[in-house]
Amino acid sequence: FYTKSHVSWFMICAVHAQVLGNESPVNSVFKFKLSMCPSTEANSTCTTETNPLTLDPPEVIGRYDDIVMVNCTTSYDFHDKMYWKVGQADPIEEEEISFVTLPLTLSNWSLNAKCNININDSIECSKNLEITVYKLPDVVSVVGPDVMVEGTEYPLVCDIINVTPLQNLNVKWYRGNETVHTQIVSGTSVTPVNVSLTLMVTAGRDLGGAHFRCEVELIFGANGPEFIPTATSSPYTAANLKVKWYRGNETVHTQMVSGTSVTPVNVSLTLMVTAGRDLAGAHFRCEVQLHLGPNGPESIPTVTSSPYTAAVHCEFLPIFSLM
Repeated sequence: FYTKSHVSWFMICAVHAQVLGNESPVNSVFKFKLSMCPSTEANSTCTTETNPLTLDPPEVIGRYDDIVMVNCTTSYDFHDKMYWKVGQADPIEEEEISFVTLPLTLSNWSLNAKCNININDSIECSKNLEITVYKLPDVVSVVGPDVMVEGTEYPLVCDIINVTPLQNLNVKWYRGNETVHTQIVSGTSVTPVNVSLTLMVTAGRDLGGAHFRCEVELIFGANGPEFIPTATSSPYTAANLKVKWYRGNETVHTQMVSGTSVTPVNVSLTLMVTAGRDLAGAHFRCEVQLHLGPNGPESIPTVTSSPYTAAVHCEFLPIFSLM
């Protein structure tokens, strides 16, 4: 009942027969126990080919505090004992069984576990369980400047709070339902960390009212969860309020205001001017446009202030002539 590879690795040192019952040796039932020892060509180290242990599943990827079940099975019918070793905990050893089941609670970010088998006094094999503990972020949010100047580039920041593992983190930026950028995070942290990623946008008419969001994915490959762990930010509305400053009929400055309020609010914006003779009598006004994106009104809602006339007082110094 041993394969060729087993025979090449072990030799039978002793066979013990035990008579069960009181029957004569001719009709007795015998129980055989084989004591195995290393062959003269082998040592006590298991190779991948000779290791009799199989883990099911071979890799565990689970959410923090989840409980998973893992079976360790041996291809040997006879051994001294087999057991799981988890961290520093004392193992529970089992004899004369072909598998041991481990209920594992994923409550440690650096959890380690391995299955061991003692084939005899000198041969011990083990197999490590690959464990990845993940945690989706507590918060995902997009923040950006409250006021933008048209034609200027600005950062939108995706803040990701308390996520792990970092090396499996994938972040997608969306404008509406369109993916505009994907970022893969590099790192090796297995404990929760905070991450901030940036998307650069240029303030302009096409930006007005656009909705941006960032989506966090933890990518584990074929052995990962059936559904990719995902968390998404609330939408950030970019520069939906556009304010133009006019001097006469000339546009002298444009500002774009971002916000998430759905109820009426008050906004104050400032234009800096330098007093001078050429400013006297100039008419200033501000025009407000509400950009509501592609689904907004065809005609952009617009309101204009009354003109403000600049008054400049010039101080003249008397001129004295000395004769």
